[in-house]
Amino acid sequence: DPAKQNDIIENWITLGVEVIAVACENKEGIPTALRKAQQKGIKVVTYDSDAATDARSFFVNQATPEGIGYGLMDEAARLCAEDGEFAIITASLTAANVSTSESAATPSSWR
Repeated sequence: DPAKQNDIIENWITLGVEVIAVACENKEGIPTALRKAQQKGIKVVTYDSDAATDARSFFVNQATPEGIGYGLMDEAARLCAEDGEFAIITASLTAANVSTSESAATPSSWR
């Protein structure tokens, strides 16, 4: 829930934490709170799902979204012996890492 993430960040700002590390639920919905944290001297790091670049110090990711999407589809094809149907189930439609990985996993982008 992007609104809940903002509430949590606002609470951390009030508590005066030194660092915030967050996987952003919604890239467009969280930068204001993260920028406010930076203005208060709090270091901001994003991981897995990024925020606007000016709202954090750096971004940590285990792989590119395209690499994840291709890897998921390669494994789905292997499991289905390259002939079958599948569905993509996700926990969030707004997280940037999920939507980018899913777009890389669509038939138009298959290698």
